[in-house]
Amino acid sequence: MSEDMSKKLTVIIPFLNEGMEVAHTVASIRQYAADRVEILVINDASNHLYDYEEMLKPYSATYLRNEERLGIAACRDLGVSLIQTPYFLFLDAHMRFYREDWGPCCQKQLETTPDNFRRFCQKQSMELNIADYIRYRFNNAYIYATLNQ
Repeated sequence: MSEDMSKKLTVIIPFLNEGMEVAHTVASIRQYAADRVEILVINDASNHLYDYEEMLKPYSATYLRNEERLGIAACRDLGVSLIQTPYFLFLDAHMRFYREDWGPCCQKQLETTPDNFRRFCQKQSMELNIADYIRYRFNNAYIYATLNQ
């Protein structure tokens, strides 16, 4: 992981057999956040024939591959244990960002109300409605994630 202390957020993406979805997700992060965030991608022992490491090289993402399947929770824990930024955001490998301002909005939340941001990671509640910023693909349809029940 990078030693750049100006980066405060790492996006952690654990996945299993996601194919090109991984590259599309990482590309959407880079498109709208450029190099302002770290990206850690954890392959949980996929058995696809995709060369995920090569696929992710253009995006300056850190790539790890588990030799044995650990499960999503253990992959997330592993990711958090490896990051050097004070904050993290979990994404699934089939999610996308579609707004240019998601990075600055997260940055503002981190700098002004870090307790709210940490609560978001734990309780899925925060003033910033992440549904405004991400959506994911399911059965060839885009589903907007909603966190406010």
